[in-house]
Amino acid sequence: MAEDKKAPKDNPATQTVVLLARPEFSAKQYAQNLKADWGFETEDSDVGEENGSLVTLIDGMMVCVAMTPVPVPDGRAQRQAQTNYLWPEAQETAKAHQAYVTVSVQHNGHEPLDAGCLAVKLTASALKQAAACGVLTAGTFMSPLFYKTNAEADCRRGRVPVMNLVYFGLYPHEDGECMNGYTFGLARLGAREVEVIRSLHEPQDIFNLMVTAATYMLDYHVRLKAGDTIGQKEGESFPITDGPGRAVDGNSLKIAY
Repeated sequence: MAEDKKAPKDNPATQTVVLLARPEFSAKQYAQNLKADWGFETEDSDVGEENGSLVTLIDGMMVCVAMTPVPVPDGRAQRQAQTNYLWPEAQETAKAHQAYVTVSVQHNGHEPLDAGCLAVKLTASALKQAAACGVLTAGTFMSPLFYKTNAEADCRRGRVPVMNLVYFGLYPHEDGECMNGYTFGLARLGAREVEVIRSLHEPQDIFNLMVTAATYMLDYHVRLKAGDTIGQKEGESFPITDGPGRAVDGNSLKIAY
């Protein structure tokens, strides 16, 4: 490529990890998919077919994609799979993986959200490999179908792929009667994490409200703060406060719902 691939020092990176059922990853096929899916051009010198790697510059950000022919160490895949309450086979799938592909996007001075959106496109194309069985991202393990469907639906419409970038957690309050919710991933994108504490609403409604808040901040570039309100339909106005997080590090925005 004509661009210099050297990255500056202290250059942050956004990463995802694609799990493989077997140590097979065709870098040539991946380069073809990147062009067919998103119009990303690469050169032959960017592709390492023998070791399943690709290094290139896309939209001014350095992209490194590489296969490691062993399972993810330290049981990380299985631990993250435990958080996916939407995919019953998550833990079994994670436990059975035999290799993985790291997708890394170095920001090169670009906004974290731009790098995150690029990483989603790169990861969605990697999931078209026959051995791909899921993605470790945002503290959880997402299925190929879920990830690709959301990536293609949002990215092709020029929207931020919120469901690919943010995890929406739900857990019972200690009183046994209420539910709590939290986000994981917004802070890495330059926004604030969101929590709903001690809600009597249905888990699906709490989930939907947190998705609305995350979409509002990421897709519409709005910075919610204490004193603001939010709702999902006309007439709804739930106040927002700011305070120490219960399920997230540091402070978080609390929606009184």
